[in-house]
Amino acid sequence: MKNYLILLILGLFVFSCASPKREISRNIEHGNMQEALEQLNLSFEEEGAREDPELWLLKADLYMHIFESGVPEHQELADDPLSKAYDAVYKAEELDEPNVHMLEIHEKKLILSELIFHSGLNYYEIQDFPEASKKFYKSFKIGKELDAIDTMTLFNAALTAEQGNLNEDAQNYYKQLIDMELDEPYIYMGASNTYLNQREKIALEIEKYEAFLKAYDKRERINSIFAQVEDEREIKSILAYELETHSDIVEYVIEEEPFKFDEEKIDQISLEYENLLAKKSEVEENAIKYVKKGREKYPDDIDLLFGEANYYLLTGKTGEARDVLNLAIERDPDNPSLHFAFGANYEKMAEDELLSDEEREMAFEEAVKAYERAIEIDEEYVDAYYNLGALYFNKGIRIFEEAEEELRETRDFRQYQKAEEKITEMWLKAQPYMEHAKELIEEDHPMYRAIITSLFQLYARTDQDEKQEEIQQIYQDLYEHPDQ
Repeated sequence: MKNYLILLILGLFVFSCASPKREISRNIEHGNMQEALEQLNLSFEEEGAREDPELWLLKADLYMHIFESGVPEHQELADDPLSKAYDAVYKAEELDEPNVHMLEIHEKKLILSELIFHSGLNYYEIQDFPEASKKFYKSFKIGKELDAIDTMTLFNAALTAEQGNLNEDAQNYYKQLIDMELDEPYIYMGASNTYLNQREKIALEIEKYEAFLKAYDKRERINSIFAQVEDEREIKSILAYELETHSDIVEYVIEEEPFKFDEEKIDQISLEYENLLAKKSEVEENAIKYVKKGREKYPDDIDLLFGEANYYLLTGKTGEARDVLNLAIERDPDNPSLHFAFGANYEKMAEDELLSDEEREMAFEEAVKAYERAIEIDEEYVDAYYNLGALYFNKGIRIFEEAEEELRETRDFRQYQKAEEKITEMWLKAQPYMEHAKELIEEDHPMYRAIITSLFQLYARTDQDEKQEEIQQIYQDLYEHPDQ
């Protein structure tokens, strides 16, 4: 009899110990998340409870159910339930030294990996690319631990890191994909793009430092500008001219006031500037390295051809860009983007003062042909219309500047009048392309401001008063409200 009593007491003791866990589990299953959370918190207050892997697995289960339920009241129970579930699963694994719960832990990890992936999709849909990338990569890592390597999840992490300007993360993920020998050309293109994105940021910093150094060299002139000119817009315009830069960079100059720096500060700026130049060179080498690696494996891939040409265009290597574009157009003659890139390449050559007049004129004609071909293939190619208009307009500006300089030297007004006819001819040739570009876009288009500004200047320079008045209010609104 005594033995039965002992067994009964032990049974009741085990039942009483197990009961709270069963109750928590039952509440989770029935969707009573508030009650389950309260019971779980009370259980963790018991002595030795924080060393119990089962309790941590219950915690992971609870937070995964909170995320998965989608019920607003449940979501209020935790800010980031999947992170809490993640921490709980790994805490359970740490405590489960005898591996008693190994199968359950693995099962929870697989479910968690899938839920985190879906969380990444949610962030992707609202275009929070950095957070989406973090979720995708966490999902990939969990799967990798379980020997369930999903390269597409890693690719999603790389792509969203690239879209979210997490360039170093994106480079890391693309490198992993290449090391896994994922047999896709877009992996190499993506890896190259991350370095080109990084290059853009570095190039902007270099422009700032160049402006700082010029501002210091011209400090007396700049101090006099601030002393004599009160209008902020006029100050920016004069500074942009003096420092040979644009308005965005001028704002940094005004904010930092580098013309007031001492020599020690300028020495520091000069050193940082040199480091940036070296970093830019390193990044460019990596960008072309991955494109060329890709082209070795996929010599006929048109995107990689285009990527190589784009790299050469960005780095000013016009001859190399032309050779690659010729090859790309042979393989895909009806691709408007390739013809547009060809036009951009020749346009750079047309503006290169190191080339002869004959070479620049040839480049100008080739740019016109390329842009016209892009428009012929795609009649709504806004960039091609705008670039072609800008090509003619800028040529008019160059002729005007050359004529002004020649007039100062020769005082030959008859020659100047001939030049004026050519200038007007160029500007009028630009007009229909600019106007057509305006017709193709809405006010929220990234190019809207540039097109309106160009048209306003064009109408002013060609004495088209009525047309200028038509867009004058739009033009003024753009500069009064620069965020538009």
